[in-house]
Amino acid sequence: MLNLAGQLIMVQRDRSGPQIREKESSPNQRKLLPFCAPVVLAQSVENVWTTCRSNKQKRHLLEALWLSCGGSGMKVWLPLFPRDHRKPHSFLSRRIMLPFHINIYPLAVLFEDALVLGAVNDTVLYDCLYTHSSAVEHLEVLFPFCIVERTSQIYLHHILRQLLVRNLGEQALLLAHSCAALPYFPHVLELMLHEVLEEEATSRDPIPDPLLPTVAKFITEFPLFLQTVVHCARKTEYALWNYLFAAVGNPKDLFEECLMAQDLDTAASYLIILQNMEVPAVSRQHATLLFNTALEKGKWDLCRHMIRFLKAIGSGESETPPTTPTTQV
Repeated sequence: MLNLAGQLIMVQRDRSGPQIREKESSPNQRKLLPFCAPVVLAQSVENVWTTCRSNKQKRHLLEALWLSCGGSGMKVWLPLFPRDHRKPHSFLSRRIMLPFHINIYPLAVLFEDALVLGAVNDTVLYDCLYTHSSAVEHLEVLFPFCIVERTSQIYLHHILRQLLVRNLGEQALLLAHSCAALPYFPHVLELMLHEVLEEEATSRDPIPDPLLPTVAKFITEFPLFLQTVVHCARKTEYALWNYLFAAVGNPKDLFEECLMAQDLDTAASYLIILQNMEVPAVSRQHATLLFNTALEKGKWDLCRHMIRFLKAIGSGESETPPTTPTTQV
């Protein structure tokens, strides 16, 4: 790999023809090794990161080539592996270049942690008074003051999304399962779902092939699916909920799945969704069901929350759902 004026060039040995052997060449003879034509992998490359470490559980991240391309963001030359791992793999067998954007200037890559370490600059205007020697008046001058801080940023949700856009869901699953033990992996799924939802639900132009159903189906492969959906909904505007649950499923069905899985805290979060999308009778029915289940399990704090929730709903004589979120559990 050569980085010439921002162009990352790959020079690969040509092994298609006859190869030079050590015994066939004399010690004083100069050996000329055959090479293929140079290939430009990327433009505007400022930094390149790779590692010689190996980890069979995280082959995608450790065998990838990470590029910093200045204003164009970052790119990763990601290897694609067969699911059964029975076929032999070489460094150049099959790879794909994926671009993604970050909000920091990258300085290092933590390969196994799926993190980029870098710096962020915050500029503020500093007020000061400037007095000229030959003048009596004071002039107010604004000087820019830059604050540079070291920080980190996760990027895994960008990579997973790029793979799903290219119909490489199998590779996305392999990569996601290899990183499922990371402490911020639930946040990765939530970020991906939230970003796709915001872009598609607020788009003025019709989307011929929406990605949100694909992302929703992808997240169902993980045990944190129910928590991911409700956390995303609670952090999203109420106006986008219909678009979200049209892709992930009916919130009543998701609430019942939480009860079946004995995940009562997540079920309580779904009550907020039901309160604002269904008539009051439906909210009371599901709140009563959750209250009875919490009594059976001895979840006394949750029982107190359910009592306050039922009191806030009231008798519910009106059978029309509210237009904006109100009560919170």
